[in-house]
Amino acid sequence: MHSLITGTDWVPIKVHPKLFRLTCKLSAVILLSSDAARDDRWLEFEDEYINNALSYITALKSWPKFLRPLVYRHVKGYDILQQQWATGQNIIKKFLDQKKAQGWEPLQKPPSFFDYVSSQNKNLPVDDHVSMQITMFIAGVHTSAATATNALYDAAVDWDQMREIQKEVRETYRSCSGNFTRQGLNQMVKLDSFLKEVSRFSSPDLTTFARKSSSSITLSNGFRVPNGAKLEVATGAIYRDEQLYKDPLSFKALRFYEMRQGENAQTKHQWTSVSRRDLDWGYGRHACPGRYMADITVKLIMIELFLHYEFKSLPGQGRHPNIEFDGQVCSDP
Repeated sequence: MHSLITGTDWVPIKVHPKLFRLTCKLSAVILLSSDAARDDRWLEFEDEYINNALSYITALKSWPKFLRPLVYRHVKGYDILQQQWATGQNIIKKFLDQKKAQGWEPLQKPPSFFDYVSSQNKNLPVDDHVSMQITMFIAGVHTSAATATNALYDAAVDWDQMREIQKEVRETYRSCSGNFTRQGLNQMVKLDSFLKEVSRFSSPDLTTFARKSSSSITLSNGFRVPNGAKLEVATGAIYRDEQLYKDPLSFKALRFYEMRQGENAQTKHQWTSVSRRDLDWGYGRHACPGRYMADITVKLIMIELFLHYEFKSLPGQGRHPNIEFDGQVCSDP
């Protein structure tokens, strides 16, 4: 991919590792502390543990399910994960010691996720803190970085579509003097539409709502679900259904912006919306509670990029295809 820094020539750049690192820093501020975001050991722990865990899980899944409890310690990558876990323990213990020394007051303002958890659960073991941090990283960092990467892959294919969005970002930046609030982010409806279209084409999962029936049941229409049956919703196919979307196989950055122009539709079709047509974040009481963190994280990254850069694909290079594995969709790093 090429990037154009305002006032300079085009420069080739590999965007995925840079965006992943930036997402790790933003997430560290929110989840642990600003000091953690400046600690290379913690950032490497975030980055490497997630990637190594994904590789390890992929290798473990190549074994039959009944053998996994027996072989998991011998699968390649297990020892590395154990070493990295010890690094995470040491760092978390340091922050716990700081909290204790200052009477469990928050390490920063506003308080981080770690501040809230440790203040409410003063005797929580270090391993539990590490486990929660890793769970949040895997759930949020990887998907947010992938979304930002996919957004640039889509933008670079046809930058002309992006000029109107870039104009909106720059105008909003000037109107708020560079100090973005939640309200300011919500004003950028074209950027929101672009990210929702990115997610429509590159949702992290081809299917969602994975469930397993605990007993046989017959639905009101006569359809029988046997005990033990696995059920999933084909989210990827729904997003390409021509009965729901006009010209569904074409990427249209302002698709959802235009849909919001209809009567009583101003608050609908947002990136974080959940409904029977908006299944990317789940639905109902099972909707992803972290989608607002992802919304802010990805938008701040895109704002910074759109303020200072333009992007285009390398000559002869179209849109980089995604990698699909076991129902998951990943941007090509």
